[in-house]
Amino acid sequence: MKVSKEILQTVYVLHARIYRETSLIAEVYSRNSGRLSVIFKGVRSRKSRYSGMVQPFVPISLSLLGRSDLKTAANLEFPEKPFSISGKNIILGMYVNELLYRLLEKFDPLESVFDSYECLLKKLEESNNPISSLREFELNLLKELGYGINFHTDSVSGDVFFPGSHYNFVVNDGFRKTLEPDEMSFRGDEIYSMALGKLEDVRPKKVLSLTRQSLASLLDNTPLISRTIFSGLIE
Repeated sequence: MKVSKEILQTVYVLHARIYRETSLIAEVYSRNSGRLSVIFKGVRSRKSRYSGMVQPFVPISLSLLGRSDLKTAANLEFPEKPFSISGKNIILGMYVNELLYRLLEKFDPLESVFDSYECLLKKLEESNNPISSLREFELNLLKELGYGINFHTDSVSGDVFFPGSHYNFVVNDGFRKTLEPDEMSFRGDEIYSMALGKLEDVRPKKVLSLTRQSLASLLDNTPLISRTIFSGLIE
């Protein structure tokens, strides 16, 4: 269906590649339309008023033209300033962009994910230690994709978690009580903290393992390029 050029929406570039001499084809993410493939014609030309502006972490207002899955960008505007992300946080931002690029279905608007993405970009701009915010984003992404983690009951017994008991996490299943805990096991009170969004109450290494295992299963255990390139820098 052709999209009217009067309809403007905000998008963020997740991934882009060169197209012909002066254009780009980008995978973008919008709140209303989800992930889209879009041609930005002429933006690589030195004479273009948009030269160097179609970049990650930049809110772009545009309308979309075309009946095919590959849309054409029109009426580009940059009403808001780009997120000023620097240092290690740029790497984290690249990781999140690749995660969305790999996991989001086209044309599937997940408003909660878009909103949490913008919140995370703000944290990456402002904070020197945004890891808890990154973990919150990953957990919300899992939930919105239909793979949310059950932080309320034991996956085997169905019982609520007991604060002093220990539980092991099993991907695509949940937490199971164990009588032989190890350093990666979770106490019941830690699981309750995660249910309340208090990730700072749990050892970062354990929360990282939780989200990394869960996301890896959705990625068919195929490594993310950003994680491979910046191995040891992405937490």
